[in-house]
Amino acid sequence: MIPCIEGNTLCPIKVKDINQADLILVTHGAPDHMGNAIEIQKRTKATLVPGSGVMEHALRSGVEKDNTISVLWGDLIEVKGIKIQYVECMHISFFKSGDIVYFRPPPKFYNKF
Repeated sequence: MIPCIEGNTLCPIKVKDINQADLILVTHGAPDHMGNAIEIQKRTKATLVPGSGVMEHALRSGVEKDNTISVLWGDLIEVKGIKIQYVECMHISFFKSGDIVYFRPPPKFYNKF
């Protein structure tokens, strides 16, 4: 799921239309990557697997820690039968959460179904 829904003129649905999600992967906090992920997670209670800056933002935004999985580069995890490899990505990410600005290199995910 690409969580860029609200404000996306190409998306035919709204966040309020999403009643179920199992897993949300967010590489970093850039608006085109994080989008509405936090709102969708809180609405559906899906498992959120974010980069570290997004994890901190999610917790500050009211996402319950039990609904998240913290990962570091190189980690291979399995969530709900899906293997996810968290790998390094050459890219820069920054976003603001309250009075904190996160500026970190984001990862990317490699999924095996």
